[in-house]
Amino acid sequence: MNKKKFKNILLLNMIPNTVGDSLMLVPLANVLKSNFPKSRISITSTKHLKYLFKGFSSISEIIEVEDLDKIGDVNRSKFSKLCLYFKIIHNLRKKLKNNNYDLVIITFIDFPPIHIIPKLLNIKNSIGYKYPNSFFSLLLTNSVIFPRSNIYYNQHISKTILKLVEPLNLIIKDRDLIIKKTINKSNIAKLDRKLKKYKLNNKFSNIIIQPGAKWESKRWPKQRFIEVIKFILDTQPSSNIILVGNKNERIICKNIKRLTSDKVYNFAGKLALDEVSTLISISDLTICNDSGIAHLSSAVGTDTIIIYGSTDPKHSEPLGFGKVIVLFKRLVGKEKEYSRNLPKTKKYMELITSEEVINILKDKIK
Repeated sequence: MNKKKFKNILLLNMIPNTVGDSLMLVPLANVLKSNFPKSRISITSTKHLKYLFKGFSSISEIIEVEDLDKIGDVNRSKFSKLCLYFKIIHNLRKKLKNNNYDLVIITFIDFPPIHIIPKLLNIKNSIGYKYPNSFFSLLLTNSVIFPRSNIYYNQHISKTILKLVEPLNLIIKDRDLIIKKTINKSNIAKLDRKLKKYKLNNKFSNIIIQPGAKWESKRWPKQRFIEVIKFILDTQPSSNIILVGNKNERIICKNIKRLTSDKVYNFAGKLALDEVSTLISISDLTICNDSGIAHLSSAVGTDTIIIYGSTDPKHSEPLGFGKVIVLFKRLVGKEKEYSRNLPKTKKYMELITSEEVINILKDKIK
């Protein structure tokens, strides 16, 4: 490939609605921008995650893919999903046909027919993964073998993503691997006005807690979050404890608030993604499970304590510029169980005690 000609690059991202995985694409954009400083880099996204990619100097444009978030609906039939695939491809072709990309890089493999798109857009240079039965990968001008699961889960996800630039022989600098999201000052002012309605004490420090997670096996026991919250309120009474999460996490947050204090605020399902990002950026600490919030917190520079269980931090630890403290335990001989049988691995969350988190907090208070 002739690297000099890449001035208009498309990152074809078809991740439905996963915050952590989506943020892991930022180092890819950083590496491309570092090697092609005059290039314009665009990335596709769902409507829900569109804001997520704002605030990164390496990304010039975010292109919304209509209906992409519906792909993850488990109740959708195979035929219905197939029709949706072709609807998305048709609409995306119309949206992108006049953009004149000279390179497209296809990121994750969540969307099987994705390799058709560069051909339909007549993009001369395309890179993507090749994996078993990936017949469409024959349409790519360059393919990279997607690692087997035993390799994939035993290396950081960013390493797999950055394999996509191997055909370009690019220089990868350490600074390009850091995910740093800039929050607009107008967003902070807008959030301040909203927080006043909830009567938060703006003279207190904010501590963010997310007790939920996508999988049950990734959720630390509710009672242990309660014990940590009570310790914080006893030792740092001038703190606002703010519970965050999506609408499905409202109940667990409601129960935690009921069992703790009126200084605990339940914002689960009440804030948009941009508001959550802004709120975390003006907070002192985040305590959470392995979730999108952990990656977001690290990306905006907030210190983050992450409790891992069914997943391994060596595969998915955040790459943001905020300080990250990881709590993770495994039984001897069970180190790889997380990649085979997630429901059974909830027991690993229970190996981590509330005292371990409290001891970290004690060190921070000193």
